[in-house]
Amino acid sequence: MIRDDGENVWFDEIARMTRIEREAVEAKRRQIEIKARGEQDERFKQVMEIHQEISKLVSDRLTDHVIDEYANEVAVTLLKNAIADQNNTRRDDEHIEQDLQEFLMHSANTT
Repeated sequence: MIRDDGENVWFDEIARMTRIEREAVEAKRRQIEIKARGEQDERFKQVMEIHQEISKLVSDRLTDHVIDEYANEVAVTLLKNAIADQNNTRRDDEHIEQDLQEFLMHSANTT
């Protein structure tokens, strides 16, 4: 069957319109996909920021705790050493006083 020029134009127009419609549908699908990918990227970025903030908070608290514990240990050690030094000083003072009394008594007995 041979078509006349009018039919060929009509079929060409239908084919062109079908192609344009398919391209429009495909363009819309790509646009939706790109938008969805952008939204997904944004959610991922927000989740990563939250994880980063939580990690920093935990790290900061752990560091503060370790520093506090170390400071407490140093303070206790310094206090123990100061008390020990003070006790040693008292014993030394008592020995000096006792030695002085013995010297004075010995001096008094020899004169």
